[in-house]
Amino acid sequence: MENFDVPADRPHLAVWPKRLPRALVVPETTLWFNLEVAATRFPDRAAYLFFGRALAYRQLRDDALALAGWLQRAGVEKGDRVAVFMQNCPQFPTALYAVLRADAVVVPVNPMNREEEFKHYISDPQTKVVICSADLAAIVVAANAALPASERVRAIVVTRYSDAMSPGATAADAPPPAMEAWLRADPALPAGCTPWNDAIAEHRLAGVFAARHLGLRCVLPHRDPNVRTVGCGRIDRDRIGGPHGARGDRLLFRRRGDRARDARGLRADHAGTAADHELGRVDAVVAERA
Repeated sequence: MENFDVPADRPHLAVWPKRLPRALVVPETTLWFNLEVAATRFPDRAAYLFFGRALAYRQLRDDALALAGWLQRAGVEKGDRVAVFMQNCPQFPTALYAVLRADAVVVPVNPMNREEEFKHYISDPQTKVVICSADLAAIVVAANAALPASERVRAIVVTRYSDAMSPGATAADAPPPAMEAWLRADPALPAGCTPWNDAIAEHRLAGVFAARHLGLRCVLPHRDPNVRTVGCGRIDRDRIGGPHGARGDRLLFRRRGDRARDARGLRADHAGTAADHELGRVDAVVAERA
């Protein structure tokens, strides 16, 4: 800890409340570490509320981790700049933590900026990737195209506000009809952009980033279009029966440190006892529709 002491002769101390400290103590922890602690202690507590739908700390961490993996796969390295260009929504903190976890630098951009202004947010900080909302994607693409090829961003991730909204909010939580229609708009994404959900699903717990985070020796992602990645790490009933795998999926596991053995096929079940108690950590997990 490092204390930031206030000189005793400051005039405001004469009226400073006695119950409040006079020095600021800043913890020597990163923002990502603080999120990990919150997600571990309070995994199901709401970190963000958006028109009645809660973003839990666990989901915030997992989504940010997956997006960080996508950023690294897209070529983002330590110290690179990643612009975040959207309104206040749950995807903003997710993107922010993802950039920090990828050891990059967040460039938050006011969503009121237009094409000519946004060009400077690409060229001046040498932005490598832009994460934006669908209503602003056209601005990003136009600004990027107007720059010399050497200054353009490598990739653009686009999210829709409806990605973070419940299918039907209660009357108390729902926005006004006109606002809800705008939030749930589904405009076509410009060519070359990566949808938010695709980036997160593709790298939820797979890839080089997850392997390093989980301490695995390697990850063997499947490229077969008929096979989808579920994740890697400790396989438990939440991952088998939750959003990563549906009942009836055929899960293929490769045991850690046992690459010579063929992958094993299991039926996904919400109880998940076979994977829960037998396999433990794995190198890769994929799921194929039965």
